[in-house]
Amino acid sequence: MPKTRHIIYGLHKAMHGIINIIVIMGFLFFVFSVLGVYLFQHESVPAFRSLTAAMHSMFQVLSGDDWYNVLRTVLPVYPHAWIYFYIYYVVMVFTVLNLFVGVVVGALQEAESEVYKDDDAADQKINEIYEMVKKLEAKIEVNSIKTS
Repeated sequence: MPKTRHIIYGLHKAMHGIINIIVIMGFLFFVFSVLGVYLFQHESVPAFRSLTAAMHSMFQVLSGDDWYNVLRTVLPVYPHAWIYFYIYYVVMVFTVLNLFVGVVVGALQEAESEVYKDDDAADQKINEIYEMVKKLEAKIEVNSIKTS
């Protein structure tokens, strides 16, 4: 099953890059959570009362799970909070997750070239044998013409 082998080998090759991106995402997630607690810690904003609440809220924003309600609780107290949320969303979703997809696709392309390299070598060997057979046929034809 060459296609399955190709996918598994590609994911294996992408693991190093995937781990790096997960570390970067975790760091950015933590930084934005701490920044959120620092910027929006207020009694009327339950989403940022503590670091754990902020991390939960930032995960909610990242996953797109009713994240506008988090923003709606912050906006009455901090009217410019939308800037923070939009920057977070753009950085985490559009940049980091696209980087993740790019690493996986690049590894799959590299794995494809390596997996099918053996097939190319076999095809090349078959072509060499075919050329040798054609030369032998030509020699046999020349010898049969000479003997006739």
